[in-house]
Amino acid sequence: MLDVTHDDPSGPDARPGGEEPEMTPIPPADGVAARVRARRDHLLALWSAGRMGLSADQASAYAGAVVAIGAAGAGDRGLIARIGEDLRATGEPVGDAQIVAQMNHCARIAALEFGVPTGYAADAA
Repeated sequence: MLDVTHDDPSGPDARPGGEEPEMTPIPPADGVAARVRARRDHLLALWSAGRMGLSADQASAYAGAVVAIGAAGAGDRGLIARIGEDLRATGEPVGDAQIVAQMNHCARIAALEFGVPTGYAADAA
């Protein structure tokens, strides 16, 4: 099982001075990008659900809802806002930069799972 935890806000994607890390773009490749993005969103939702203390069934339902939000075209910023609101509503102190760092981590895992090379230049969405 891959580890999707990355609770350290000063992790590999953090920027000096508290600047928000840039989001890692997912390269298009014949529909693979959509599958990688959905997997990234699923992994991010599971990370978030774990921090909120959701049960396995609740986490699965939450992940499905988050993936649907992404598929509906909310965009990365909308997804980050939603997850941030959900986490903060449960008393979990988290900033957008930490969510973006975790999203990037999940994007790398998802890309590897689908055989998509990583290492693309960061490009803020």
